[in-house]
Amino acid sequence: MFDFPILSDILRRGVSMEQQKEPAFSAKIQTITSNPEPRLIPNMVLTKSINDISPQDIIRYAKLGKIVDERDNLPLHKKLQTCVNKKVVLIIDAIDDEPYISSQMAPIVHMREQLIEGIRLAAKAIDAKSCHIEIYKHMNELETRIPFSIGGIAVKRISGAYPAEVKEENSLMEIDDQLYLYLGSISMVHLYRAVYEGRIHDTTIVTVAGDCITNPCNIEAGFDIPVTDLLDRCGLTKTPSRIVVGGSMTGESIEDTDDTFVQVDTCAILALANDQKERNYTCIRCGRCNEVCPMHLNPMLIGDAIKLDLHEEADYLDYNQCIQCMCCSFECPAKINIAANIASYNKRRRAE
Repeated sequence: MFDFPILSDILRRGVSMEQQKEPAFSAKIQTITSNPEPRLIPNMVLTKSINDISPQDIIRYAKLGKIVDERDNLPLHKKLQTCVNKKVVLIIDAIDDEPYISSQMAPIVHMREQLIEGIRLAAKAIDAKSCHIEIYKHMNELETRIPFSIGGIAVKRISGAYPAEVKEENSLMEIDDQLYLYLGSISMVHLYRAVYEGRIHDTTIVTVAGDCITNPCNIEAGFDIPVTDLLDRCGLTKTPSRIVVGGSMTGESIEDTDDTFVQVDTCAILALANDQKERNYTCIRCGRCNEVCPMHLNPMLIGDAIKLDLHEEADYLDYNQCIQCMCCSFECPAKINIAANIASYNKRRRAE
């Protein structure tokens, strides 16, 4: 099941996203793997300088290193190969626009050299027109700790309706005849390691946080590490009512932490104490959902029409134009899964 209302729990307690991110973001990245030594690419000849490697060799090493982009679970070498010599603008995703999570931002502070060199390698591989890093803008004090440029690569602040992050299936977008390629920041660290250290990609960075975690932090965890091990490393202040794998908006609640393992795209493990039984699912007519809808719909009235099975009214309100950005579910103080209700209704209407 998906737990979009977690975000409203945070808002109701008056806790900012910055405050939720700070403890894990500030802590040193820890490591948990089952292998005492990194897995290496067989017979790998290490590169000492970016000047000593060709664009095609960079892509080849990304393939040999079995690097998968955490943003979309696609092999990095295929994403790079698709964009060779197309004068693509390269964008590195370090947005982390959900509460608690800082796993993609963490390399900017704690793995800066590896991140920057990995970006340079990717830019050389595709002969990028330009490149920059994107982070979420609205984090006040926490944002000031990240410079506007690192290693000559600009760090841009992205604002807009929550969530700010746009995830295309193939991470390749064309706008006004310009191609934009999105790559995850963690995959850039692994590109550096493949080229300069001959390492195979078998870890990712996971934020372990939540109101039940004793020592929130980012952990570089092996793909075969169970969620239980990460929770044990950080400790629990109390028994959580929910364990969520992934973000507050798109994460999935799990029951068995022993049999759930870290994957390439596991951005976070959240241990939360708020009780679903205390939720109030009655709309209070505040209109916040209408204010944040990027499609300028009226989720409040659409919800009413869906509840009463008023098909003509739902059609008039353009319910099928909902893009499932989840902004309305995030903003709802009554913790109603508005977007989920619209999606379910849309599916039911299509089946009729």
